[in-house]
Amino acid sequence: MDNSGFPSESQTPRRVTFSRNEEVVKQDNVLFDITDPQPRPSDVSYVTVSLSDNEGPSPHNDGGTRVINTKNAVPGGHHVDTTVEKSAQLSSVYESFLSRVGFGKFHLVLLVVVGLCLFYCGLWMVVVGYYVPDIVRDLCLTENDTGWLRGSIFVGPLTSAIVWGCASDLSGRKPILVTSLVVAGIFGLLSSVVESYGAMVFSLVLCGIGLGGVIPVSIVYYYEFLPKSFRLRHSVVPVIFIVLGSLFVPLITTGLASYEVTIHYYDNKPFEAWRISLILFSLMCVCLAGVVFFVLPESPRILIQGGMWMECVDILAKIHKWHKGKTGNDLFRQEMNESDLRRLAPSLPSVDSKANETYIQKCVNWMKKIISKLGKVLTQPLSQYTNPLVICVFCFSFGFIGWTLWFPVAINSLQTDVYQENQQISKYNNLSDDAYPNDISIHRFEYVTFNNVTFNNLLISDTEFYRCTFEDCTFYNILSTTTIFNRSTLINTLFERTDFQDHNFIDTENRVFLDTRGCSSVVSFAPTEAYWKMFAGALCGVVSVGIGIGVLELLGPKFLLVIVSGLTSIVVCFAWTANSVGAGATLNAFFQLFATPGWCVLVALTTAYFPTSNRGSAAGLMVTVATAGGLIGIGIMGSLSFDVSEALRIILTVLLLIVTIVVTFMKIVDPREIMTSTF
Repeated sequence: MDNSGFPSESQTPRRVTFSRNEEVVKQDNVLFDITDPQPRPSDVSYVTVSLSDNEGPSPHNDGGTRVINTKNAVPGGHHVDTTVEKSAQLSSVYESFLSRVGFGKFHLVLLVVVGLCLFYCGLWMVVVGYYVPDIVRDLCLTENDTGWLRGSIFVGPLTSAIVWGCASDLSGRKPILVTSLVVAGIFGLLSSVVESYGAMVFSLVLCGIGLGGVIPVSIVYYYEFLPKSFRLRHSVVPVIFIVLGSLFVPLITTGLASYEVTIHYYDNKPFEAWRISLILFSLMCVCLAGVVFFVLPESPRILIQGGMWMECVDILAKIHKWHKGKTGNDLFRQEMNESDLRRLAPSLPSVDSKANETYIQKCVNWMKKIISKLGKVLTQPLSQYTNPLVICVFCFSFGFIGWTLWFPVAINSLQTDVYQENQQISKYNNLSDDAYPNDISIHRFEYVTFNNVTFNNLLISDTEFYRCTFEDCTFYNILSTTTIFNRSTLINTLFERTDFQDHNFIDTENRVFLDTRGCSSVVSFAPTEAYWKMFAGALCGVVSVGIGIGVLELLGPKFLLVIVSGLTSIVVCFAWTANSVGAGATLNAFFQLFATPGWCVLVALTTAYFPTSNRGSAAGLMVTVATAGGLIGIGIMGSLSFDVSEALRIILTVLLLIVTIVVTFMKIVDPREIMTSTF
């Protein structure tokens, strides 16, 4: 009998804790000396262990005893160790081979594909808000409908991100990423062709459900291919693509929004411009799903977790060949096959009676596994990282997303006020027997009489006809925005091929419509100048992500998050000075510049804190928390009035950022200081 695993007579016996399987009762452990008779084989499992004193205590005990995994016994074993010990050995072996593979062309291709997935998510999160006036026009919606229209895309990540993340831990990163991309693409495509408000909201919610899987799984998927020396800094690079997605939107909306096209808008296009753009975006998403499915491999870490070590060897060998050519590739593959990778990798799951389960039973069991995955993230030992991270993500996203929405709204409102100051006012005029000569914009007519006047092929925007009289007039081929007839008189007046609806007429009767096309938008389009000022703010966000990536390792995630939160709170304190377009645009630029690197830190912490088996679940949880915080921030920023509650907005945001700073100082652990002992 080989006694090498037992202490010699000169050594002090170590004591080992074996937890029984039959009962889950605290302090019901059997303590015995390693030289005592062994417990029942059904109670313990035997794995290799080193009992050297210089190893230090296990992360799961106090150093005096060693906790043993007591399930699935292998009778007759002689060496004893913990699952954590084995996981640490597996991590060491895997990291050595991953370092030899290096960082190269494969990672750049992976970054582009994953980045485009996140670019699509960033684009969809904001593009609906920019297109609301067009959607309102084409679906004949009221202003009350726009709230759900803007917020429905966020409902999906709020409800689905945790499920997608846990599913990626159970079924693999690649299949879950492909599935979520397909869901987002199909329902994004559906949203571009629907003709009713209910169908639009339904399709946007389901598109958001797909986006809820794309965001966390993409980030985790990219992270798990990175060598250790590149991991901290490069893990946050995909964040820049999300910001680029939001940056892209002002560029396309200024060219495709209907206020920029001619009066023949409905005549020449089978689909409205906003529909065509959403179709193209959705097709891009489906194409990305095909690229991921046919070109990219599964995460090697997930394969090892599932016992498929040979598939892991094949993937790493192919990446090695891609980076360094055929030279040395056969030797690299041979060394991996002869290494401890096979011995340390978990066994393949056995095929048992589960194959005979009904579909309902499989669904129930799968949901139980998802709940179990989430439970592991929320309980010790992982909760020491989860809890403070959840607090920081919620507080930071509340301020960031809420104010990111508020600044564009303020800029748009201020820019519109500038235009309104130049509003033309016509009073007590009489126009007769003529065609109105040009488009009407930002104009108020008061007590004006129109007699036998033809309004032909005109764009009418931000115009009010107050107590005007129209006799024997014709409105033909009219496209309008926020135009109302207020207490006016219509006598033998015809509206043909216009987009006027009943809501455009206040206390105005005797209207006659022929061949109505679409609806007059009740939501004002943002002035083009406002779009470019929003674009400038988003551009500062892109620059700040690059700065965050550059200084992340220099300053450390913990210190960087404190700096970002502090600078952001200072900018928010000056929000009350945003009483002009220039001031609002400047504050928005500084806000994006100082706040956006915070997301780099939160992504770095989320990916670094958790082991492979729980990383997807943690990322999904953080996306859900960020979405919840953002929606609450949006609700508060939108529900409070622009002037009276300014102080309340500022105070609430600053307090939450202070909470972020305090929790970061006291509870957040720099991932570089963690001695990772799990795979």
